Amino acid sequence: MSLRTCTFILMIAALGACASQGGGPQSPDPGSDPQPASPASWRAPDATPAVRPPISVPAAGRVPGGQTGVMLFFSGDEFELTGDPVPGTMSFDGAAVWDWASCEEPAAFGTGSFAVTVGEVAYAASGTESFAVAIPDDAGTDYLLLAQGVVDAAGTAQVGYVIVPLADFAVGATVALDGTDRVALFAAGPVDAAAPAVAAAAVTGTVTFVAGSLDAGGTVTATVSGDFGPIAWPEDPCESGECEPPPDGEPTSTLTAGAYNLGYDATAHVLCEGALVGREAEFEAVTLADAGFIGGPIDVTVPDVYRVTLSGAALEAGFGAPTLDLDWAGDPEFPGIFVGFALQDGTGPAGTMRALSYLYVDAASATATLVRGGAGLDFEDGRDGYCTVDFDLTLTAP
Repeated sequence: MSLRTCTFILMIAALGACASQGGGPQSPDPGSDPQPASPASWRAPDATPAVRPPISVPAAGRVPGGQTGVMLFFSGDEFELTGDPVPGTMSFDGAAVWDWASCEEPAAFGTGSFAVTVGEVAYAASGTESFAVAIPDDAGTDYLLLAQGVVDAAGTAQVGYVIVPLADFAVGATVALDGTDRVALFAAGPVDAAAPAVAAAAVTGTVTFVAGSLDAGGTVTATVSGDFGPIAWPEDPCESGECEPPPDGEPTSTLTAGAYNLGYDATAHVLCEGALVGREAEFEAVTLADAGFIGGPIDVTVPDVYRVTLSGAALEAGFGAPTLDLDWAGDPEFPGIFVGFALQDGTGPAGTMRALSYLYVDAASATATLVRGGAGLDFEDGRDGYCTVDFDLTLTAP
């Protein structure tokens, strides 16, 4: 496999490339957007009902309660109800509408409260931190996720979520929970644990949108009244050996931090897969200017062995910010590849939409004066077709 082909494969990503994972990020696979099961699969056909939230939240985000990191105690897997439900409530008061794709937190978060009983133990709090975020699933439905939580001084977190289709939102509307597209969740446990100590789901009850707006800078106020039943948290597939093992080896880098000049080669290299195979010529017309890839001075820093950070005004047009973090791609065949992503919008050739832009460097082959790499755009047709347009780049020391 060539370096370019390998790097193309690494570029296709789902939502949520804003933060690195511990020990280096996992490389996204082509077409790896969250794929929720059909609603029929969210409820077991017999015996104990099952619940599955209709979306998978981004891997990178914010722990309700004030910590940045993975979304705490939220899973897209099916939940089995294990006990009798008990009435409970939640409120989301002025939950800040967060454009998660921007990777920028709101200036201020809202508050909230909950009173939920799980296994005869009552959990209650007020003044929690709350926010609202719109998240698309792979089937083309947008969902509204309301989140709240609190983390105490001992590191114990208590969090609450409610998920409904975005189209359900209207001030004054009351929406019935149904255990398929409309679910409320509660979980509590150590903030650094992989799974909560206790968890519950409400598949019956209501969500009432009291006030608010989903526009940028808006807030949402809502109340939840439902019957929360204890649930068995989905088993971690890694415990049974069913998940992919972490990458072998460690990053390889001879890259030197300092000032460089970023330059691009104007030749477009195109790779198309799925339904877009054979339409490469339409994407070869994409130019550096179309992508917003502009050369100029760049500062390179190396915060740790798993990350390289680029800073400079030349990045803003193509990546939406003057700073871009590149995380180790985790491929032992190419241990020097570090890659960063920025979500995109807008249209592309052949009826596609822009999904993301990316930039990568090969730190293993870097010298004191030259670093090679590439940058590009990923286009998707909303089904199984995608094309990547890639340009070579160099970082040269002045």
